Amino acid sequence: MAKIFITGEEKTVPDHLVQEIRSHGHTVFFHPLLTEESGTYEEPGPEVLLVPADNICRTTFRDIRNYYNDPVLPVLVILPANNCAEKTAQYLYDGASDFIYAQGDKNEWLARIETHLAYGEKKHMQRMEQRFEYAVAECASLLADNEDTVGQFSSVISVLQKAAGVSRVYIFMNTLQNDVWYTSQTHESCAPDAAPQINNPDLQNFLFSEGAPNMFAVLKANRPYVGLVDELNEPERSLLGAQQIKSILTLPVFCGGFFWGFLGFDDCENLREWTEKELQLLRITAETISLALERKNVDERLSDAIKKNSHTFKVGNTEIKK
Repeated sequence: MAKIFITGEEKTVPDHLVQEIRSHGHTVFFHPLLTEESGTYEEPGPEVLLVPADNICRTTFRDIRNYYNDPVLPVLVILPANNCAEKTAQYLYDGASDFIYAQGDKNEWLARIETHLAYGEKKHMQRMEQRFEYAVAECASLLADNEDTVGQFSSVISVLQKAAGVSRVYIFMNTLQNDVWYTSQTHESCAPDAAPQINNPDLQNFLFSEGAPNMFAVLKANRPYVGLVDELNEPERSLLGAQQIKSILTLPVFCGGFFWGFLGFDDCENLREWTEKELQLLRITAETISLALERKNVDERLSDAIKKNSHTFKVGNTEIKK
């Protein structure tokens, strides 16, 4: 099912066109015309935009794509009749992706919409992977040679949340007590419409190895735990479903061979399925966190050793003077 926007009022578009699109499972939204005060569209935009020809004079195709922050958004012009060859050529020259005739054959314009949906999906995946590449590089920069490694975690997950476009990104840290594994959420970044879980008491000192045994076993084996929540085994399905999570991805973080914790992504809006390229890039970030933690531990041990040797040297000098 695709999200299709039509600019202008509903009465400006033939009703049979809208009904036919909806009958094929797509969602149709009517969106106001752009003005100089429109700014940018903050929510996830359409996958295809239909623009009645009468509205083209009020804006440009570049302005439309800038407004939705989507440089390759398929924009199809709705023409009133099939005798507009001159105008059609001009629209395509100005940046329109294609055109459809409102009174034309419905199978033809549905086929055009489906073609651009497929093209748009491919371009969308390419843009998402590029955004992840930039985000991974930015996270590596934040964690590189920084004394306050843990202090950078909030910035890191904020970058990842914006790049992934998910509801929540978070970090959990594990503890091992008497051969029993516990985990606690320490950092979280949320989308504006997502319910934060950072203050959820159930996610502090959570009995990990018993409360979520499937997730625990997969992560401890240094593998990503990923899936649609409705398809997960119990008890994870009920545990995550209670937080309105539809899709989850968690990546293990190790430090010196110890299962330190994990980096997680929740999507509460969509049945998100991660591509192999996305998983590879995000796993690089989890490994970067691991390396930063290991570097921090080495620095702390070195600092402790220097302090200890300095104290020993001072004591030795005192004894010699005596």
